Amino acid sequence: MDIKDPADPFPLSLPPAPVPPEEAPYQDFAGRGGWCGPHAFNYHQYHPDVEKQANLFYLAHFNAGLRVYDVSNTRLPREIGHSPSGSAPTAGGRIFAAC
Repeated sequence: MDIKDPADPFPLSLPPAPVPPEEAPYQDFAGRGGWCGPHAFNYHQYHPDVEKQANLFYLAHFNAGLRVYDVSNTRLPREIGHSPSGSAPTAGGRIFAAC
């Protein structure tokens, strides 16, 4: 959201929809079954105990797992990583969690 003018905010972009792996028996996560769509994001990013993520945005999807987006270009966010639902994503010895 662009909030330069708080009286007139407007969306800059939306993250791309998650894409299932090629070998998946469904073409999109809506066809996978179960709840579909985002439900949690890294809203604790300004908490002093949470490591700063710069231009990364973490978004949990019900049946598509954790998705990581590069938002350095605010008009064109792109997915740079993900962890399927039911697994624990790790990188550099860190465990990423979404609630």
